[in-house]
Amino acid sequence: MLEPPPWADLAQRLHAAERQSRWLKYTLFLMAPLLIYIFVGQELPQQVVRKETLVAADRMELFDEHGNSRMYMRVYSGVPVVQLVDESGMPRLSLGLRYDDSPFISLSDVAGQTRASLQIGAGDQPALKLFDESGEPVFSAN
Repeated sequence: MLEPPPWADLAQRLHAAERQSRWLKYTLFLMAPLLIYIFVGQELPQQVVRKETLVAADRMELFDEHGNSRMYMRVYSGVPVVQLVDESGMPRLSLGLRYDDSPFISLSDVAGQTRASLQIGAGDQPALKLFDESGEPVFSAN
């Protein structure tokens, strides 16, 4: 039997290395945009990135499937307020900030009368107030 020449093993290993190198080049070529984004794109200075307002409005209103207003988001007399409205158009839940930027949540009955209020008042003190159907306080905890 003929013995293979000593350089045949070297030629076979060189051929395998070239094939592996070719696949690595193709992979790197295809992955280059992703690698550039990961390592370079994340480091863009904020002044280069242009920010645009997505939605700008003085109020937002959401409607149900019958066209009835069910939620308002608006700035009312300089105060941001969100109101959830029942089917008859009465506000049932209101939350927002008061003129002094203190937060509040108000729950109202079917007649629109506030029956419960949770708020943060002066000195960041929490307050819970419950009212009867005529609007008179029946419970208060500060």
